[in-house]
Amino acid sequence: PVITTGPDSPNSKRICNVGVENYEAGAFGANTMGETLNGSGKVLILMRAGQDNSEQRVNGFKETLAANYPGIEVVSEISVTNEIADQATKTAAALTANPEINAIFCSLGIQAVGASQGCDQVGRSDITVFGFDRNPAQLELIKEGKVMGSIAQGCYNMGWWACLGLYVEANNLLVDHSFPTFISAGVSYIDQSNVDKEIEESNARIAKAAG
Repeated sequence: PVITTGPDSPNSKRICNVGVENYEAGAFGANTMGETLNGSGKVLILMRAGQDNSEQRVNGFKETLAANYPGIEVVSEISVTNEIADQATKTAAALTANPEINAIFCSLGIQAVGASQGCDQVGRSDITVFGFDRNPAQLELIKEGKVMGSIAQGCYNMGWWACLGLYVEANNLLVDHSFPTFISAGVSYIDQSNVDKEIEESNARIAKAAG
């Protein structure tokens, strides 16, 4: 049996995905940004075309903005790679072409780092950046105030449920019941109010992994 964690592969033979309710996560981002911008602004979106979780988050973000914050307009939506340099270059280009942008929604992991670097390249310290995940570089940017906040996935829960699910399935413990096709690992929100704790825990995990 196969269980995926994080990004899903719905057309594969996997029995379950343990991940995040991505549409709702994007909607949370829209509401958080909408409140921060007081209902008015111009937004750049960084995403990855063809990647299911990114596209769901973007859909949740855009549809919630349209419904709840009609004064906030998405003026540019750009697909970027995993490379920070690509994210930074494309962010800087978008800000140059659309100087009215005052906020950036990043749908995946390290993108907030690239977006922040792109803002630095064109001298735009006024941009509100919203991110996903809890990588160390992004946590430092939240601490510095360069990223307003980030939705962190329940990574521990992903691993726990995936291991339990594989054990249950391999030993046929459900008998007459089918295994669920999706299990939510939950999310948390990181901003300046709790980022110090997140950094401390992140450093502890890194030190433990290093042995």
